[in-house]
Amino acid sequence: MELVDARDILEKLDYAAAKKQKGAKDLLDRIKNALAKLLPDVESASAITLYGPIQPGAKGQKSGVQVKTPYGEVPLEALSLASRASRG
Repeated sequence: MELVDARDILEKLDYAAAKKQKGAKDLLDRIKNALAKLLPDVESASAITLYGPIQPGAKGQKSGVQVKTPYGEVPLEALSLASRASRG
């Protein structure tokens, strides 16, 4: 069974929504809502922010999918690793 990369899906849907592809914004919102319900310490879909890719030479720039938690904003990958570890 192949695992799905949530970050990849969110980034592709965000791009499609920016290009005004039919249904992309709605699907993006639904997936963000589902993730917010599944991930611990994530209060709502609005806590999930998509930034563009890192620009060459731009230091300290946020990129990818970031999630606001009570501990600060973290990359989605870091949060998913933490939640897997806490579930034991």
